[in-house]
Amino acid sequence: MKMRLIVRKYFPIKAKWPHFLLKYVVKKRYKTVMGYELDLDNPKTFNEKIQWYKLYYDNPVVPTVTNKLTFKKYIEDKLGSDKYTAKLYGHWYSVSDLKKEWDNLPNEFVLKSNMSFGGNNLIFVSDKASAAKEKIFNDVSNWLDVHNTMMNTCSCRFYNGTPCIIAEEFLKQDGHSPDDYKFFCFDGMPYCAYVATGHFEKGGSAISFYDMDWNFIDVKYADYKSVKIEKPQRFEEMLEIAKKLSAGFPFVRVDFFNIGEDIYLSELTFDSGDGHRKFTPASFDEELGKQFRLTRR
Repeated sequence: MKMRLIVRKYFPIKAKWPHFLLKYVVKKRYKTVMGYELDLDNPKTFNEKIQWYKLYYDNPVVPTVTNKLTFKKYIEDKLGSDKYTAKLYGHWYSVSDLKKEWDNLPNEFVLKSNMSFGGNNLIFVSDKASAAKEKIFNDVSNWLDVHNTMMNTCSCRFYNGTPCIIAEEFLKQDGHSPDDYKFFCFDGMPYCAYVATGHFEKGGSAISFYDMDWNFIDVKYADYKSVKIEKPQRFEEMLEIAKKLSAGFPFVRVDFFNIGEDIYLSELTFDSGDGHRKFTPASFDEELGKQFRLTRR
């Protein structure tokens, strides 16, 4: 307890922790979640290498990519168009500024934090007139606290910046949340992808893996059920974009929505599943690990 208080006093967020403390926490949590010791000197599986990546990979571009605000400009510069990300309605560094602009927002939109992922710090507003404004304002105020951002996790090396609130286009597919296509890319080469269906629906989503010829891979990811779905309409275009955006990174997961004729990039993730999602069979974790060639820069 005394050690914990000292750490909180002198290193209030993990972004400021000395490396040996981060390493200790990463190893301890990995043992707790995955059930075996983490070998950072000789990592072999994909999940083990994600832990190494979080601690040692140092690329100054990454914080620009993971920040959901600067991400939009990064994608526009890389692909030469702003059509590949959801339309931005505004961003604010205080709740009072959001309140001032509330009436100017469309009837439906999405509020999100620029420093979160995995469905955290996310609010869908489908009817602004009936929305519980005060609750929304109270919730988003917490997003501005750096302790509630990814800067206060063991992935803090990947995140840097000032927390803000973003309002953007509400993307839907036939009235529901669109399927999420996530490409696992290594040094510019997509190796496989998984599809998350019903990503934000009650009852949880299904996750199904496919190779780059859209052959179903019989693998279970954590506790998610697996269902076969048809090849997406714009698969080849997504594949080419994933190659372009992942070039130069030992690993990055490139995430898309394919809604009719349109493709939207939702995020680029360097710590997929936080490196704590079990694969069944476990051999698939090792197979992905073989594709993942580690480098510090």
